[in-house]
Amino acid sequence: MADSSFDENVTFQGPSFHVDLAALDALHPIHYQRRLLIFRCDSTEQRDAQLRALKIGIQALVIRCPILGGIVTPLPPDKSIDGKEDWRTTAPDRGLELVVRDLRSKMPSFKDLEESGFHVSKLSNELLVPIPGDISNERPFAACKAQFNAIDGGTIVTLAMSHSVADGSGANEITRVLSEQTRLAQERLAEGGTVDEGSSVTTIGMDRSVLRNMKSDVPFDIKDHPAFTWKLSQPANRQPHPFEATVPEIPVHLRISAASLAQLKADATTPGAPPISTHDAIAGLMWRSVLLIRSRRSA
Repeated sequence: MADSSFDENVTFQGPSFHVDLAALDALHPIHYQRRLLIFRCDSTEQRDAQLRALKIGIQALVIRCPILGGIVTPLPPDKSIDGKEDWRTTAPDRGLELVVRDLRSKMPSFKDLEESGFHVSKLSNELLVPIPGDISNERPFAACKAQFNAIDGGTIVTLAMSHSVADGSGANEITRVLSEQTRLAQERLAEGGTVDEGSSVTTIGMDRSVLRNMKSDVPFDIKDHPAFTWKLSQPANRQPHPFEATVPEIPVHLRISAASLAQLKADATTPGAPPISTHDAIAGLMWRSVLLIRSRRSA
């Protein structure tokens, strides 16, 4: 990559949209999750190709999921729900922003990360996060931002999105769609087509009617949900959750070779059915491992 490509900000516009958030999304504490995708990169030409592919994929992604180009902002007072002033909404904005940064002198090299097993302590760096840490309920901010980070021998792609946009499962789906749209968009360009051709067949992330229309005869205030006591001190007589760890948590790293990954995908695929993607095979393995770990914590 030529140095002139570093430290640039590119915005990808999607179609206009309207989304009505459910209470859980509209009142959820401000929280941004991040996904780190780490790639090997052996040359300037390969890094150029990676960045080009990512730009193509993000443009196709925001066309298919326009909410990612929006802004999470307080609901106007004249549109408050049940007289509550702390509801938020996601409104159209400039688009999904991609930040491109040169971190070769500020981050460990790909080799160092690989030798550490990509340990979380090597990746807990605020330089990798395009979302400030001091966002409050009153401060509007992007629904999603992406960052392309150059390191020696590799690249790190960060996806940071608001919980109002997607939870963990939603982030899995968005990551899958980004991968899929990158591949499809490149194929369309190679055939002389356009990036957005066919991308908007299914618009995802917009229909929240299932959650909005749920009814219950039991009185309930969303602020009574345990999630709203997050980070608050717990009473001394609180009963531990059955799956709660009794010793300090430690990171768990799963490493899988290319040959083992191919075997995993083959084992996960039903004969005669479409092949399982790399992402879905790894996600399934992760969930199975987490459930196994939790089951061994509790009788």
